[in-house]
Amino acid sequence: MNYAEGMAVATSLAKAIKPFIVRGAVAGSLRRGKQEGVKDIELCLIPKWEDQIDPSDMFGEKTIAVNLLHDWAMRSDCPVQWIKPGTPEVIPWQPKSEGKQWRGVLKESGAKLDVFIASPDNWGAVYLIRTGSAEFTTEVMTQALRAGYKFRLGHLWVGDRHIPVPCEEDVFRHLGLQWVEPSERVDKSAIAKGRD
Repeated sequence: MNYAEGMAVATSLAKAIKPFIVRGAVAGSLRRGKQEGVKDIELCLIPKWEDQIDPSDMFGEKTIAVNLLHDWAMRSDCPVQWIKPGTPEVIPWQPKSEGKQWRGVLKESGAKLDVFIASPDNWGAVYLIRTGSAEFTTEVMTQALRAGYKFRLGHLWVGDRHIPVPCEEDVFRHLGLQWVEPSERVDKSAIAKGRD
């Protein structure tokens, strides 16, 4: 798939999910502007949550937090066939409401889809990591360790303290690195050019 085809698929999907998210953006090779050989659509999303009456409470007094994006994903008219992440085979799978990565195949186009779930306080870390490239991300993680930080479970940590990073610029700032445009995140040399 080329860039134009990938962005057309991503834009169509964005329209479908917009009512169910707080924030969303294209990541991966599409965000980096790769023109040919786009393997999948990668999205970073912050789902909307809503308090609803717990259906198991016969008196209707107890509420539960419901992930509206997950509810959409489980509907029969969802344009995605969800599959098991982390395996090369296409194995039908139901994403977990609290899951951090959902994988699917778009029913109409057959394009593969990776959805990375973030929250407002770790958006910057998830979006940076999931934009890639793999070599760039590995070098960012190496720089984090050198600066006394680490990435764990989609969050930036120093020791046992979670560091809120609501935007990518926060991650670069904490690690003592200058901003690198997504189109330049091809390999680790981009980090060398971005160092203070």
